[in-house]
Amino acid sequence: MTELTDRDVAKAVLAHQRQLAINETLAHIAYLRWSGAVERRTRPDGVYEWYATGAGGAEGRVPVIAP
Repeated sequence: MTELTDRDVAKAVLAHQRQLAINETLAHIAYLRWSGAVERRTRPDGVYEWYATGAGGAEGRVPVIAP
């Protein structure tokens, strides 16, 4: 029984850590957008792409986030 519990807890912790990482990434992109460092463009297929505006020190293309 403890093996099953350990496995389930490990999955839950990994899922929790993954969700925290996604939340942190989204918060950082929101901050960059708010500060004017990036702008969001929507591709024809509905995927968001983030591009540096030249303000705030961001360089080049920022990771793509799907809606």
